[in-house]
Order: sequence, then C-alpha cells, then structure tokens
Amino acid sequence: MTTQKHCLRILIILIAALAGLLAAKANALVVLQYHHIADDTPPATSTPPAKFAEHLAYLKKEGFKVIDLQTAISAINNQELPLPKTVLITFDDGSSTIHDTALPLLKKYDYPFVVFINTDAVEQKFSHTLTWPQIKELKKHGAAIANHSASHTHMVRKLPNESEPAWLARMRSEIAQAQKLIKKHTGDDYPVFAYPFGEYNNSLKELLKELNYIAFGQHSGPFGNFDKQSLPRFPMGGQYGSKEDFALKVNTQPFEVFNYQLINGTDTATFDPVMALEQTQPTLAITVKNNAQLKAINCFLSPGGKTRKNIINATTAHFQAETAHPPGRSRFNCTAPAGEGHYFWHSIPFIRRNSDDSWVKE
Repeated sequence: MTTQKHCLRILIILIAALAGLLAAKANALVVLQYHHIADDTPPATSTPPAKFAEHLAYLKKEGFKVIDLQTAISAINNQELPLPKTVLITFDDGSSTIHDTALPLLKKYDYPFVVFINTDAVEQKFSHTLTWPQIKELKKHGAAIANHSASHTHMVRKLPNESEPAWLARMRSEIAQAQKLIKKHTGDDYPVFAYPFGEYNNSLKELLKELNYIAFGQHSGPFGNFDKQSLPRFPMGGQYGSKEDFALKVNTQPFEVFNYQLINGTDTATFDPVMALEQTQPTLAITVKNNAQLKAINCFLSPGGKTRKNIINATTAHFQAETAHPPGRSRFNCTAPAGEGHYFWHSIPFIRRNSDDSWVKE
C-alpha cells in the first residue's frame, strides 16, 4: 500500500509538472517569414499566391491577431509576450511580388507586415526587386521597412586574409549603409535586423547587441524567452506552408531551454552556430527545466530527420543524428506535446563547415 501511495505521489508530481509546462507558456509570438509570393520564382523561397491567401484566411478565421513591428519590438524588449494567437508577418529580400501579389491580399484583411530589404538591390534596380516608389506604396498600406544588410552577403564568411577587426568593420558598414538608405527613402528607422540566409555567429550577435538591434534568423519556432539577437521565425517557402503545416506552426508554444551545446568530438565549449564539426553525426546537448519536460522532448535535424535520444541526467539529454550529416546550414528542431494536437517548439541553428574548414559552395 505504501508503495502504491508512493507511485501515485510521483505520478501526481509528474502530471503537475507537465501541467505547469503547459500553463507557463500560454502566450506566444509566432513570426512568419516569406520571400517571393509567386508560382514562377525559385521554389525553395517561394509561396504560391493561392497558398499565401489560404494562410491569411486561416489567421482571420481562427481569430489570430496580426501585430505591427512596433508592437512586436515592445513585446520583445519588455519580455511581455502578447496574447495567444499572435502573429507577425515578415518578408525578406524585397521581391517585387510583395507589392504586386502579396499587398492586395494583405489589404483585404488590413494586416500589417514587415519587409526586410537589402538596399544594394534596390539602389541598383535589380530585376524583380522592389523600387523605392513601390516600397513607399507598401508603407501606405501597413508595411514597416527594416534592415536586411546592404549587399545580402554571407555575413559569417570572412574574405581571404581578412582579420577579425576588418571583418567586423565591414559588417558594421553593411548594417549602417542599409539603415541610412532606409531612413532616407522611407523615414523608417527600426532597430531591427534580419540576417541574410539566417546565418550568424556569436561575434555578429555581439555586434547587433552593441548597436541595440533586435535580430531575426531563419530557424523555426515561436518567440519566447530567447536571445534578442537570434529570434526565430517560421519559413513558409518551398516545402513548408501546407494547410496542415501552417496550422501546426502558428499554434506552437515556446518552451524554455536553459542551455544547449553542439558536441564537437569531446568539446562542449560555448555554443557558436558556425562550426567545423569533427564528427559527421552532430550531437545536441540540451538542458531544460525538469525531467517531465525532458522525457516529452524529441529533436529532429533539418535536413536529416530523426535523432537518437540519450538522457544524461534529470534535466539534460543528448540528441545525435542517426546518419552522416552533410555540411551546410542545418538546425535541430526540438518539440514536445502541448495538448490538443499542439506543440512546444525550440530550434537551434548551426552551420557545419567542410572538414578542411572551408565553406559549402552555394
């Protein structure tokens, strides 16, 4: 009888812990990332207009609140998450399809949105890129214009023989030039940045922090108590954004991850998302609040699929790729059930360089 009571007590504690996990993060901010809204642009970064229309209709039907950039900035800086079912819509790169195709659909619902532009493309009048008059027209209908660098370079990559100080000075110039032109042509001066290709490292994060910028990547997940210089967004181009996928992701909740490291051989030093991994099967070490959370979490590699889970102690587990993982941009997507078919979600991006420490050609 004593044993039964003991087991029942443990069960009650576990249920209470899981209930606390569910209740603790009732609020969330889901940020959506789009590029082209078209059927005939590069597939990996394109969302067909019919699919984009479905997304907006779903948000309206299900009672989501679409907020503007200033509201999002205030929520992030004050660490006060908005109400449940809150979304921020963003576009990267300044495709002319934002003006020609997305805008009429957004106007239908009176939804605000953010356009992150790389200003060299606008200044040089690249084909299929927004013009300054089009950008001003977007502003009249709820757009906030923000910084995506001047040249849309791979910011984490140094030039041959470039020193760390010279590289940082070049990155500072990329940000400053774009911000200056955006303010000149639109009047917008938001301290918000979107990393080109979603690529960043610890030095870039420190630079953005020094400049008092909030910064978004391209790794998936809702916003919770995350680093303000590596905020997640759900990409909606290419293979993503089906009805089921969209509904799943806009209803996700953040869960708190206290620590994570990529294990590089036997090295578990401070995490930096740009690494030359010695092992071909990356391993993520993740620490969360309690054992009940830990047991519920599963992590998947994107690309790459399933991982092997090895619980190390009451709050830490290792997740290792089941097969050899190719160099390039990747992320661990970690999820746990949140009830009613919804999920907690946390994503950890990383870039695996080639074995000789060179970059993958893109």
